[in-house]
Amino acid sequence: MIQKRKRRKTTIPTIPGITFHKATGQARVRLNGKDHYLGVYGSDEAQEVYHRVIAEWLARGRKLPNKPKRKTRRAPIAEERDTGVEVLTVAELARLHLEWAERRYTHSNQAEIIFYAVRPLTECYGSLSVDQFSPNKMRAVRSLMVERQWTRSNLNRAISLIRGVFGWGVSHELIPESIHAALRLVEPIPYGAEGVKESKQKSLVPDGVIELLKPYLSRQTFAILRLMWLSGARCGEICQVRPADLNRVEVDGIEIIEYTPASHKTKHKGFNRVIRLGPQATMILQPFLHRPDDSFCFSPAESEAERLAELHRLRVTPMSCGNRPGTNRKPRPQKEPGDQYTTPVVRKVLTKAIRVHNKQHPQEAIERFSPHALRHTALTRLRDRFGAEAAAAMGGHHSPSMVDLYTSRSSAAARRVAAAAG
Repeated sequence: MIQKRKRRKTTIPTIPGITFHKATGQARVRLNGKDHYLGVYGSDEAQEVYHRVIAEWLARGRKLPNKPKRKTRRAPIAEERDTGVEVLTVAELARLHLEWAERRYTHSNQAEIIFYAVRPLTECYGSLSVDQFSPNKMRAVRSLMVERQWTRSNLNRAISLIRGVFGWGVSHELIPESIHAALRLVEPIPYGAEGVKESKQKSLVPDGVIELLKPYLSRQTFAILRLMWLSGARCGEICQVRPADLNRVEVDGIEIIEYTPASHKTKHKGFNRVIRLGPQATMILQPFLHRPDDSFCFSPAESEAERLAELHRLRVTPMSCGNRPGTNRKPRPQKEPGDQYTTPVVRKVLTKAIRVHNKQHPQEAIERFSPHALRHTALTRLRDRFGAEAAAAMGGHHSPSMVDLYTSRSSAAARRVAAAAG
């Protein structure tokens, strides 16, 4: 008799969701066959308790805590009294720290980075008093990040930022120092840990890729990417170019442009930032300089107007038929194109252009990359050609260790040394 071969279980373990308990009107979640009631269904408190239960369940390896064999009697307390002092909650501490970070980091996105790092913390333990937060609860938050497929580097960085929130509370005398000292003992996740996603090694952007994407980019976004490729500047720095920030300088008979951005990443540290644009970059920027000195050279509103004008030029339907220009516009649209590009918008446009190109030309598929990869590629190319000091000057780096970041991504210098050394 032929025995049937057993099928392997290929289902990926998922996290149970919140369900509604009709008899009591509560939200509940079933873990390992046991129901956990979370509070009133649809309330914020039930959502927070759900995240907390899931985080602690994941931290134990998807297991429930072991029940004690016998109940222990509480030791008698000689005296209990209310001191009248309000206990700060985790959510309040995070809110105060974010308000400080927004005032502190006015010229960078560090406050936004802190916001996304502490969000899992407030989801799980927002209503918990600060003095009850412990290293094991920190590990539970970290387990939730692992389940959400955060990469190891981002995860460790987020845990460090959360630890910094409590350190800030200690420095402002909001919480006792013992809490931050205990959280400092939480070890980072090492490389190769089981179940933890590793970030992919960033590769350099090949030459000529931006030209391949030109048919799918607007005139403005194509110029932004080309300027990043030539100068090694950050995307946010190129997006805020204005004619008033430009100064023409002649070097050995060649005219270049020195661009001083009004805001940059290290301005809050008192550093100056000057971006030098050579002849090729000057030719790319020249068509966008015919505007008021205080207006941005690259405008999404201008790009949208050019797109609509091109669609109207290619119109085949007679004007007596169909919609006429402007008749099908919403009177109060939710979103309107602004006067300045941002890094997230450029990243979204670039991703869409790569996707459309790969769909139309599968034989010439382009690997997805971010605008920041153009900066890394440009500085690596400049380092191989002109040296580390020149790359640091073009990139605006004030620390030699930042220049070394690009060394491991390019082997051109090592190959030249090997060929010369024999």
